Amino acid sequence: TLPPFVAGSLAWLDLAIIQPQATPWSVAGHEVARQQFTLPTPLALPAPTTAATLTEQPDYWLVTAANSQWQLDKQSGRITSWRKGGEEQLLAPIRDHFYRAPLDNDIGTSEADHADPSAWIARWQQAGLNDLTHRCLAIDASPHLGHIQVSDCYLVAGEARLLTRWQHQFSADGAMLLTIAVTSASVMPSLPRIGASLWLAKGEWDPQQRVVWLGRGPHENYPDRQLSADLGRWQQPLAAMHTPYIYPTDNGLRCDTRQLQLAGITIEGHFHFSVSRYSQPQLAKARHQTDLTAERGVHVCLDGFHMGVGGDDSWSQSVRPEYWLRPGHYSWHCVLR
Repeated sequence: TLPPFVAGSLAWLDLAIIQPQATPWSVAGHEVARQQFTLPTPLALPAPTTAATLTEQPDYWLVTAANSQWQLDKQSGRITSWRKGGEEQLLAPIRDHFYRAPLDNDIGTSEADHADPSAWIARWQQAGLNDLTHRCLAIDASPHLGHIQVSDCYLVAGEARLLTRWQHQFSADGAMLLTIAVTSASVMPSLPRIGASLWLAKGEWDPQQRVVWLGRGPHENYPDRQLSADLGRWQQPLAAMHTPYIYPTDNGLRCDTRQLQLAGITIEGHFHFSVSRYSQPQLAKARHQTDLTAERGVHVCLDGFHMGVGGDDSWSQSVRPEYWLRPGHYSWHCVLR
């Protein structure tokens, strides 16, 4: 008999077949097979909250709530500053994120002087995904509701290719609920990711700094490569979140995450994430692990959606269609506190 579950909680049933005694082919305690089942739990109603204080300044909107203070720039429409207890949390504005440092599977049979036109990297570059021009279209603030809506456009050669709408809901407890809607034009290929990037200002972090998350783990996993990654609460040192592939690429994703905690920051929702001392542009440029140089702070990729990585082979466009992010409408959310 299972115990009653608290409303809003998460529960899984883990079953494993263990070899009790040593055999010619295994040691005692060897795990022969395992399976995880998600159990239904009661839904919880969201707790009522009150709005934060929004103040209009000449160049930005200032949001003050509890020990947090946010600034949203009027020109770019982006959160350019987040202070907690007077300490700045960001090294760069929070922004949309659609590209990934190409995987070996994304590159396929392409060579330095001859790109395979069917490879994902060629399709992304042809679509201009690695060189988008951002334009803020409109900012609509409702100070009495603690709410700011920002509409953005991403252009390639002057033509709109991606439209986004960010809903920022600030509450009096210092949290910011982000609801992000994305529309990808019909001429676009499958996007590598649909998410947001944060560059957290934590100076020279100790590589043993713990990263704690509730989601799939403990090892790297992607949407089409996650059967061995169980759901649970995991923690690892920051250095262990990087997967050192011989050829540097996007790496270290953890899927189906409900909560992420690092250095006093908590992010909640339903998302995929990676944390790294290396930016995506640096990973895309490097050819060997020795080319990588640890940067200030920590780069956090939050993905509402992430394309599969394929791997049936490494020379064809092998990501299965059900793991593509086709042109269309997408929406996701997260809470930062």
